[in-house]
Amino acid sequence: MRRLVPLLLSILVLVGMGAAPANAAGHQFRGHLDTTAVPGPVITLEGRGIISGLGVTTMTGSEAVGPTGALTGSATFVAANGDELTFSWTDVPVSGAPPVITFAGPMTVTGGTGRLAHRSGTVSFQGKFDFTTNTGWFDVSGSIGR
Repeated sequence: MRRLVPLLLSILVLVGMGAAPANAAGHQFRGHLDTTAVPGPVITLEGRGIISGLGVTTMTGSEAVGPTGALTGSATFVAANGDELTFSWTDVPVSGAPPVITFAGPMTVTGGTGRLAHRSGTVSFQGKFDFTTNTGWFDVSGSIGR
């Protein structure tokens, strides 16, 4: 019996490793950020919120409105431990009309530092912005690879 218990534990560990979820190769990147922006030819963005696996996260970035009214820009997310993950987006459509607009589209990982240095992938984001208060929010959802 003494030999059987360690053997059974080993088998359970191996079986558990084989049953890893489909997203085990990546990190779930989900969360909500409240944002402020300074409108202009280039819009300056700042945000703060909680992102899964990153904890309390700050975000800084910039974007511009293209000739079709779509957004193109980039942002850096800084995790609670200081690691960074940078994203960019291109031609993200905007709905509504000022003072309140909504937007949704993909953003792609373009770099990272620390434990996020070798991440890659594309996640979805959607949000809302109010030009009367220069405040808004956005949610992110997806998986970034290792």
